[in-house]
Amino acid sequence: MGIGRTTPGGLFLRGLPARILDEEWRATFWGEWGWPHQELAALEIADGRVAEALEALEAGRGRALVGPSSSRRAQALPVSVRRWTAARVARERDGRHARGGKPIEMRALEPALRTALAARPPREIRAFQLAQTLPPEATLFDWFVHDGTLGAITIRRDGLLARSRLVSQERLASLVGSVLFSLRSAAFTPADRRGADALLDAQLEEIASLAFWPLLRPVPGAFALAPAGPLARLPWAAVPLPDGRLLCQSGESVVVPGLRLGLATAPAPARRDPPLVVAVDSGDLAAVERETAAVVAAFPEARVLTGAEATAERFLALAPHADWIHFAGHGGWRADAPEASGLRLHDRWVLAGELADLSLAARWVTLSACHTARALVRPGEEWFGLAREFLLAGGA
Repeated sequence: MGIGRTTPGGLFLRGLPARILDEEWRATFWGEWGWPHQELAALEIADGRVAEALEALEAGRGRALVGPSSSRRAQALPVSVRRWTAARVARERDGRHARGGKPIEMRALEPALRTALAARPPREIRAFQLAQTLPPEATLFDWFVHDGTLGAITIRRDGLLARSRLVSQERLASLVGSVLFSLRSAAFTPADRRGADALLDAQLEEIASLAFWPLLRPVPGAFALAPAGPLARLPWAAVPLPDGRLLCQSGESVVVPGLRLGLATAPAPARRDPPLVVAVDSGDLAAVERETAAVVAAFPEARVLTGAEATAERFLALAPHADWIHFAGHGGWRADAPEASGLRLHDRWVLAGELADLSLAARWVTLSACHTARALVRPGEEWFGLAREFLLAGGA
C-alpha cells in the first residue's frame, strides 16, 4: 500500500475503534445524564405515584448544577443500563423508534435505573416538602419530555397532579418555531407600522391549549413555571389563559430554566448597595446611551459605569452588593463552551465561569445585550449559559 493510499476495508478498520469509543462514551453519557430519570418518572406516573415521579425526575436533573460528587466516576453504571442506553443511542441515531415490548423491557430495567440514579445523587428534592413552601394560591408547573412527548407535574399545597402525554415534542416545536418566526418578523417592522397580530395570537393560544390549559385545575393566583423542551423558548408573559387574560395580567409569575436551577440559592451578601447600571458602547451600539439615560432618569440613585470606568475589575467588585443590575452592551455566546460566553466590558470580556463565583444581592438582573438569553440544553435537561450563571450567583 503506497503512502497516501488506502483501501475501503482499511478505512473501515481504522474508523472502527473510534466508533466503538464514541458509542461507549455516548452510552455512558446518556445513561448517566439522559434517560434513566425520565423513564423512571414515567413508570411512577403510570402507577399513580406522582410525588415519587417528581423526585425521580429531579434526581436525574441538575447534576452539573450541583457538581459531580467525588465518587461519581468511580461508580460504573449497571451493565443493564449501559446496554439499554447504547441501544437507545443507536435507535435514535438510525431514526428507528421501535415500540414493541417496551413496558416489559422497562419494568425489567426498573431496579437498575433506581441503582443508577441512587449512586449519583444531586441535592435532594422532596415533593411534599416543596409543596409546603409554595404560597397557598400558587401552582408550580414542572414540564418534562419523555419518549418524544411533553408531560408535566403540577405542585400545589393541596397536592400533586401529573399529565404524561400532553402533546408531541415535534408538533410543539413546530408551533413554537412559528411563534418565534412571527416575533422576529415583527422586530424588522417599524414601530409605527406594528399592530395586532391575529396569527401570532392564534399560535400562542394553540400552544397554551395543548401544553398549559389542561394543567389549570383551577387557575392559580400565582405561577411558577419550569418549562422543558420547546416551551423554554416561549414568551410566557404573552401566553393566554382560558378566560382571555394574558399570563402577565393574571398575577405574579416566575419562569426559571428548570426546577432545580430555580431552587438554587447563593448566600446573600450582608448589605445592599445602590443599583448598578453598566453601559459599554464600543461605538457601534447607538441605543446604549439613550437606554442608559432612560434607566438613570427612572432610578437616579443608581451607580453608573460607562466608558473607561466600565472595567471588568470594577464590575466584579460592585456587582455582588448592588440592589439590582442593568447591563447594556455586547454579549457573546459560545455553543461549544457555554462557560466561555460573556459580557464585553471596556477592557475585556467577563466570562460566564467568572459570574458563577459571585454571590449577588441583586433582586433582579437585566441583560440588554445580544445572545445573553441563549443556552445549551444538555442531557439531563440542564441549561448552560449566562442566565444560568447569574441565577446560580443569586440574581433573580
